[in-house]
Amino acid sequence: MEKQVMKRLFTLLLLSLIAVNAQAEPKLLSETRLFTEIAKDCHPVDLKNWSHPTLKILKKYHLKLDALDLCNNDTYPIFYTVLKYDPGVGATNSFYKPFERDMTIANSWYSYSVVDRENKQMLNIKVNKKPPSIAEEYDAYY
Repeated sequence: MEKQVMKRLFTLLLLSLIAVNAQAEPKLLSETRLFTEIAKDCHPVDLKNWSHPTLKILKKYHLKLDALDLCNNDTYPIFYTVLKYDPGVGATNSFYKPFERDMTIANSWYSYSVVDRENKQMLNIKVNKKPPSIAEEYDAYY
């Protein structure tokens, strides 16, 4: 009896590891959820003529804006920068939580994404206005 339980537990553990590994499979930037589900009809913005409160927040956190796309009828920005820390590591919450809060406020409580093309990772920030909440989704690509 105990042997059967152990065998079932081992099988469940193995299936869980396979599922986690499948979710973490790297993909092209264009294959990420950002570009397959979230952002539509994106166009680049000329940064020389662009001014917005989010730019001040990026500077506050010492993040240089390399490029910007506006999507979804110009209501969904994608900020391209080099992230200071790996957002996939929970230990960096002391940086990312205040950064996400400040960016959300500066972006008038609209959702947005931050893409690090150098390190091939991104944060998709989903914002709910009522009740106010910020949900973070980390993704990586190759």
